[in-house]
Amino acid sequence: MVWNKGDHRVTATSLASAGLAVSNLALLLCGRSSIVASALVILEIVMIHATETKGNLDRMLETLETVMPLFTKHNQISVTARHGAVEPLYDAVGWIPDDVAEADYSEITAPFIGTAFERFLKDLPFAYGRTRLMRMRPKSCLSIHADPTRRYHMALITNPDCYIVGVSGGEGSFHQIPADGVLYEMDAHRTHTAMNSGNKDRFHLVICPADPTRPMDAEPIGRTESLSLIDIEDK
Repeated sequence: MVWNKGDHRVTATSLASAGLAVSNLALLLCGRSSIVASALVILEIVMIHATETKGNLDRMLETLETVMPLFTKHNQISVTARHGAVEPLYDAVGWIPDDVAEADYSEITAPFIGTAFERFLKDLPFAYGRTRLMRMRPKSCLSIHADPTRRYHMALITNPDCYIVGVSGGEGSFHQIPADGVLYEMDAHRTHTAMNSGNKDRFHLVICPADPTRPMDAEPIGRTESLSLIDIEDK
């Protein structure tokens, strides 16, 4: 197994026992355990790359600590919301309505006004849209899906067992985003999932750009049928 530190990509042409264990875990979490085989090949797909944009991670962590009580069962807090939203702090949670654009989420919500998060968003080299703080619980995995737009991730708190996994049929590419204050661009038009197989929560700042442009080879938006969000807990 080869770890590429530059783009946080994991690739392999054959799996040693450690690699097979990681693959089995990821595919089990995503409901795909039946396709695991000893000759499984992990795709060499670069879905995520570092940008030149950095934030003040220490100041962001200070704000994150103050908003921790606001996380609900949704595991998301809206950093931005639509004008006049009834519940601004949860306006950006989940899939957005069909008649709404990512760019509509342009107002900074109250807990983040005057913080490092607001300064970071306003200094971005692109126009921001819907922006969330996203918590991922231990031993959990998202549905396999493709998003309408690119995604920009900044890891605030993470662990070595957190991955974003590009999925294509029975193959996948494993990516890790370090908590280094760097903003990472993700080709979220590709089918993917995210997993936290560690024992601690993962927190990411996730930014949707206001620009809705999609590449010609973008995959269909939405969740992959027959797969849904699952949570596996240690018994």
